[in-house]
This record gives sequence, C-alpha cells and structure tokens, in this order.
Amino acid sequence: MTRPGTTIALTWYRPEDYPRVLEIMEDADDLPDTYLEWLEKATALLVKLHGEGFVALPAVLEPDRFLAWCRENGQSPAAVARTDYAVVVANGAVPAPGTKGVFDRRLHRL
Repeated sequence: MTRPGTTIALTWYRPEDYPRVLEIMEDADDLPDTYLEWLEKATALLVKLHGEGFVALPAVLEPDRFLAWCRENGQSPAAVARTDYAVVVANGAVPAPGTKGVFDRRLHRL
C-alpha cells in the first residue's frame, strides 16, 4: 500500500506529442480526446495527490522512445506499460533504444 510522503511517478505528455500518443496506444479510447482535456484531469490528479501528502513526479512520455521501450520489455503500449515507463523515466533510467531498463522500486505505481 502506498502511503503519504511516497513519491509517485505520473505519466506526463507534451502538447505536441499527444496526437501521436493517441495514435500508438492500444487503449487510446480510454484517454481523453484532446491534450487540454488530459491536462485538466492530470492537473486535478496532481493537486489531489499533493493534498493527500504524496509527492507526484511527472515523467514525460516520448512516444517513439516509449514504443522502443515497450518492444524491449515485452509490453503492449497501454496503461500498465505507461505506468511502468513513468517509473523508469522518473528514476532517470530511461534506456536508450536497444537496451533494457531496470526498475527502481523506490518510486511507486498508483
């Protein structure tokens, strides 16, 4: 169980990447249709987590790098992979394409 004071990695998107994100995700139907809709929900989540005492660390998902990471780690581009990738990014351990990433469990998944 995650406790207040815990650092949580959150997948974060750049506005220019969001159309590509929707294009590559297997669960794109579960994501907001526009970047602004996503940003509103993500910002509300950051505020909520902060209010509950968590440290939320946004981790930028670069679509093509994420796809390469999914292939290298045998994951489908969907929610679970986004969360796992956010942990890797937040830990500063985003592997270059062609290398496998290692998870640091100091950061937690939601």
